[in-house]
Amino acid sequence: VLWDKSDNALEFADDAKATFGGSADLQIFHQSSGSFNQIQGSSGVNTRIRQLGNGGALYLAATNIYFQNHNNNQTFLHAVNNGSVQLKYSGNTKFETSSTGATLTGTLLATTIDIPDSGYLRLGTGDDLQIYHNGSGSFIDAYTTDLEIRNSNTELMAEFRLNNAVDLYYDGTKRLSTHSQGAIVNGHTLYIRGASSEDARLFFIANNSASYNDHYSLNVAATGAFAIQTEVNANQFENLITAT
Repeated sequence: VLWDKSDNALEFADDAKATFGGSADLQIFHQSSGSFNQIQGSSGVNTRIRQLGNGGALYLAATNIYFQNHNNNQTFLHAVNNGSVQLKYSGNTKFETSSTGATLTGTLLATTIDIPDSGYLRLGTGDDLQIYHNGSGSFIDAYTTDLEIRNSNTELMAEFRLNNAVDLYYDGTKRLSTHSQGAIVNGHTLYIRGASSEDARLFFIANNSASYNDHYSLNVAATGAFAIQTEVNANQFENLITAT
């Protein structure tokens, strides 16, 4: 160790240490093997870098920044100049920033996830399932496969098949399926229930016609009377056959 007056510096040779504390608890030195500058605290002794007072800042400046364990063999955080920041667990990268956002590896636990209008939740390697809200409507898009809604790994509630039917289930049993010509009820009973004091009506419209001549209904009145009817005007029906 020597004082170089021309450089106005206290100079330490390689591996020469400036030590602090009664047991050399803090050491500052340049390690020649591996060419490391090192600030080293003794085992079991806490080491603190502290900015006193308000308004100050602490800067760590380097091309690559590593936060590692005491043996320097496991990285907690790695920051790269003009590149990513990686957060690790047990040495494995779990969160990594990129030019387009960030990549999470593993499971995310959160109380709330907020996605703004026209922001997407994309699932699958090819973004095959997308969930989003565009400010006026909410959407679930399944691009390459069928979409299933289940309440367990096995029990279906609804199935939406690409270029095919939509199926609705009751307790795992298919009960309603859309068809190229309409819909199919799978079961022996179809219920049509009117609200309190209202009729129950099954309506038939042939040829998708606006002409009332093609409009017929099976109607059970709130009083219990049954009728086969034809529509003569909008929501006005004439009985063809009645039964009480």
